[in-house]
Amino acid sequence: MLYYYIKVKKDKPQPFNKIRRKTMRLFATPSKIEVSEAKKHGRLLVLWLEIWPSCHLNCQFCFNNGGRASKEESWLKVEDYYRMIDEFASLGGKYIGIPGYGEPFHPQNVELTISIIRYAKERQVKTYVFTTADLIGLDLAKQLDELKVTLMVKFNSFKASIQDTLVGVSGYAAKRAKALEILKQLDFTKNEKGDDGEVTTRLGFVTSIIPENENEIEEIWKYCLANNIYPDVDTILPSGRGECFQATSPEKIREICKSATGKDLKSPTYLDGHCDRTQYGLYVNYQGKIFPCLGCKSNGKKISLGNVGAGLALAWNMVLMRKIRNRDYFGKCATCQHFQNNECNSCFGRCCTKCSEDEIKMEGCPFYSGPMET
Repeated sequence: MLYYYIKVKKDKPQPFNKIRRKTMRLFATPSKIEVSEAKKHGRLLVLWLEIWPSCHLNCQFCFNNGGRASKEESWLKVEDYYRMIDEFASLGGKYIGIPGYGEPFHPQNVELTISIIRYAKERQVKTYVFTTADLIGLDLAKQLDELKVTLMVKFNSFKASIQDTLVGVSGYAAKRAKALEILKQLDFTKNEKGDDGEVTTRLGFVTSIIPENENEIEEIWKYCLANNIYPDVDTILPSGRGECFQATSPEKIREICKSATGKDLKSPTYLDGHCDRTQYGLYVNYQGKIFPCLGCKSNGKKISLGNVGAGLALAWNMVLMRKIRNRDYFGKCATCQHFQNNECNSCFGRCCTKCSEDEIKMEGCPFYSGPMET
């Protein structure tokens, strides 16, 4: 869970990391209470659905080798997505995430994306979408606002030259800036309280820490918190083009974390907090294959739970998935004090070296902190 820093009295300025804080979450993501109940009762709460893999950008560290693609027969059809949503809702699912395998609002994908969002809303399921945002104009933004969608926007740098180079398209940053202004005018960053009392927002920035932007991370972090934008700052996932991309050193990431958040880094995933979606979520790719999470389809792991044709319930209750949900791991990560304190959930995409019904081995984390003292 990330934290939202609130400004205190103007006549008493305080250091950034001393400002009192309260939790903030994205509107279309589960509350701490919902997550706790889902874990306790073994419920499927979140479902990530890939849309078709067409993308107009060529990001240097894309975890999916995204790019232009021609539609194929093996791709899921809109009816397949509807059936998944029906089953998901019948199992008590509440939130759908659409990750950026392809750009959701690419001309080849936008109709499918809106159809999924609209159908999910009819089933009382909220949706959050990872997007490049540069293809969002006023008409599309109004549709998304009407559907109460939450958007997670690619934001690696304030500097247009750096951002455009990273995505391989000149003029991208300027188009994104126009889209963000539209979203702001439509109150996507409006400060509202959820039913649980937490501050919510419908806009987040997705920022990966890389050598090109490591000196901007603290500035991006503060900008988000000052403007009620959720700062989703993570480390590079070594998958796709990210597998060969030069990553920022662990030492530098620790330094950035301390400077931006005032706290020590405790997980290889997010700058402030950790990913625990494998305990209450599933991931389905655009061909209908089910995985415990995004990281389970990377680096040749292919930790598959079958296909949507057999149903989400079957995948959710498989022996392997039960072990993953219960964090029944071996290896170095399982002995780390942060894992034992539930401050880190390890990471399949970054740490897993072996996964089967017999053994799940996690030990590749560069931020290992040693076992708890007894």
